[in-house]
Amino acid sequence: MKFIKRLCIGIVTLLVLGVIATGLWMAIPFPMQQDAIAQALASDNRVQVTRGEYLVFSPAGFAPKRGIIFYPGGKTDPATFAPIFRQLAEAGILVVAVPMPINTAFLGVDSATGVMQAFPATTQWYLAGHSLGGVAAAMYARDNAAALKGLILWASYPPTDLSSQPLEVLSIYARNDLSTTVADIEQHKAQLPEGTIYTLIEGNHWQFGHFSDELNQQEQSVSRQQQQAAIVAATLQFTGT
Repeated sequence: MKFIKRLCIGIVTLLVLGVIATGLWMAIPFPMQQDAIAQALASDNRVQVTRGEYLVFSPAGFAPKRGIIFYPGGKTDPATFAPIFRQLAEAGILVVAVPMPINTAFLGVDSATGVMQAFPATTQWYLAGHSLGGVAAAMYARDNAAALKGLILWASYPPTDLSSQPLEVLSIYARNDLSTTVADIEQHKAQLPEGTIYTLIEGNHWQFGHFSDELNQQEQSVSRQQQQAAIVAATLQFTGT
C-alpha cells in the first residue's frame, strides 16, 4: 500500500510540474520583428493606438461602426500583428486585439463580450483569430453568433460544428502553411456554414504576423509584405470596407 501511495504522489507531482512548466513556456511569447512593430504602434493623425487592457487601433477623428476583435494564437503577443491592424484601422475599422492569459486564447474565449461592452459606439463586430486564436474565436462564435456580424479565421478552423449558425465566415489560409495546412482546412469545411468564403493565399503560417525570422523557416513563395497585403485585402472586402 505504501508503494502505491508513493507512486500516486509521484504521478500527481509530475503532472503538477508539467502543468507549471507548460504555463511558464506559454507565458513567454514568440519573438517578433521589433522595429516594424514599434513603427506600427506609434499613433499619428490617421490612427490612434492605445495599449492597456486591450491593444486598440482606432481610426483618428471618428468612432467607426465596424470593429474587429482579434484573438492571437498560442504564445503570441497581439502586437505581433500590429502592422496589419494598423492597415485595417487606416481603412476605417476599429481593431481591438485581446492579450490572453499566459498567451493562451482558450483561457480567454469569452473576452469578446467585454470588448463589445467597452466600445458601445461600434455596433457591427467581426471576431477574428490566427491559428489557435481562431479556434477560440470559433468557440465563442458558436455560442454568441447573434452578437457578431461575422467570423474571420486566419490559418485556423473550428473545433466544433458551426454549419447551422447564422454567421458570415471568412477563412484565409496559406498555400505553404505547415502548421494549418490546406488539407486541414479542407477537412473541416463541413463544420462551417455553407456560404463561408475561403481565400487561399500565397505564403505560410508565420507571415500572417511579424514573427521573428528565426521562426519563419517554412517555404516562402512570397514576401511577408505581399502575404499581408492579400490578408488585408480579403479582410476589408469581407467586412465591406
